[in-house]
Amino acid sequence: MTPKTENRKPKTVSYATPAHEQADRLLAAIRKAIQGLEREQFDAAEAMRNHQLYWGPRLEREKGRVAYLEEQLKELEKAHRSEFFGDLESARAEIPHGVLTFDLSRPVIKRKTVTPELLEQLGFPEAVRIAKSVNWDELETWPEARLILAGTERKIKETYGFELKEKKGEQP
Repeated sequence: MTPKTENRKPKTVSYATPAHEQADRLLAAIRKAIQGLEREQFDAAEAMRNHQLYWGPRLEREKGRVAYLEEQLKELEKAHRSEFFGDLESARAEIPHGVLTFDLSRPVIKRKTVTPELLEQLGFPEAVRIAKSVNWDELETWPEARLILAGTERKIKETYGFELKEKKGEQP
């Protein structure tokens, strides 16, 4: 004789109470709302495809034109830096249609050869960042007593859900 295995499928409960009737009405309303949403999403996607065919090339052409003009302006600023900004490390030049800006910075290059170990060997431990954090995956495996010692506990989490039944002959 083989032992029975535990049935992991949730038990279906069906009672005829006012709450069940209300839940059924809500499920029917959800189904109808989802169908309406899907129709609207399909129509919107179709309209966007049609608009993309018309507007896409025009928008891309204008984006390219803007990028080209911005690049031309940067090249002009670089070529005439001293005229616009003098010898300053940070400056603004106001002209009738806008403001040109310049900022000179010296960021540190983040080379792969600079490691925490190297900085510690050189005697610069303040340049090493050590981040500690709680390993919550480990705590998930702990017994209740140990969790309480650590100042935490498990809580009961209730999860509710629903499944819509398809009507016969209904298209998804």
